[in-house]
Amino acid sequence: MNINIRKISKNFGNFQALSSVDLEVKSGELLALLGPSGSGKTTLLRIIAGLETPNEHGAILFGDENVTYRGAKDRGVGFVFQHYALFRHMTVFENIAFGLRVRPTHTRPGNGEIKDRVFKLLRLVQLGGLEHRYPSQLSGGQRQRVALARALAVEPKVLLLDEPFGALDAKVRKELRRWLRELHSEIHVTSIFVTHDQEEALELADRVVIMNAGRIEQIGTPEEVYDSPANSFIYKFLGSVNTLTTSVTAGDARIGSVTFPTGLTNLNEPEGIAFIRPHEFSVSKTAGAKPTLTVTLKHIQPVGAIIRLEVTRQDNAEILDVELSREEYRGVDPEVGDTLYLTPQRLQVYPPDFSI
Repeated sequence: MNINIRKISKNFGNFQALSSVDLEVKSGELLALLGPSGSGKTTLLRIIAGLETPNEHGAILFGDENVTYRGAKDRGVGFVFQHYALFRHMTVFENIAFGLRVRPTHTRPGNGEIKDRVFKLLRLVQLGGLEHRYPSQLSGGQRQRVALARALAVEPKVLLLDEPFGALDAKVRKELRRWLRELHSEIHVTSIFVTHDQEEALELADRVVIMNAGRIEQIGTPEEVYDSPANSFIYKFLGSVNTLTTSVTAGDARIGSVTFPTGLTNLNEPEGIAFIRPHEFSVSKTAGAKPTLTVTLKHIQPVGAIIRLEVTRQDNAEILDVELSREEYRGVDPEVGDTLYLTPQRLQVYPPDFSI
């Protein structure tokens, strides 16, 4: 089931949550709506679900059907909430079966069919044997799987998930992300999930929609949005980044007294901002032939498989963050107070008015 979102806007009083949003969701894909708080991603998801009504203009199409003003129960949508929304007085079995039991009589499956479908879903979400337990007897990760099984029980055309792992700790979130990716590969239902977690979106989604202030900033694969961000907002939002004041002439970026080639020969900006991610520096104790930034090492912080260095530029005392693998770190073997030379492996320059 493909979804077409056309010119959708939404106001809450004087606040514009969405502004003329256009989006096409491909049939069978797993799409992430990613953005900071207040970007409009949850509002858009709720409009797709039929839980919110858009402004007068615009349309939501499921395939060729216009469902813009159709109620949530008539859209064939499965919705998974962040905080599970399970019925505490019902067993796991009855929670999953609920959507089937409340169907109108003429479309309601028989008890045998409901039982078969529930047990099939229990196996699918890896909760076999827990059908008689109550939500209070389950872990957070297990409760979220029950919520997903309940959404899938009604065989939805579209599966919508609102911050599905937001209430879980980091280890459980990582395990469930992997599990959901495998589950989606098996069931192939068109799925949209909302998250503010960049790692979650980049790891799970086929495509990522990055939203800001009620608008879509960029749509692309995880590799496209991370490696080729459309603007500086996306660059800053998707992971750590160093920003340095620069000017650009014929593709050469001047940072302080040092000039670095950008490869963009048509770029000329009297003022700009250079973006360099912490892991995109080569670090040495000696200046080489390539242009380098001269810095002083102020702090060393081991974090798992990487070593983070906090350094200050010697020309203006600006603080920069650098990340090295443990192998790279051992090769340099720096100490606090050392003078180091940083060579950007990649930098991107934006005009200052794009630096959001």
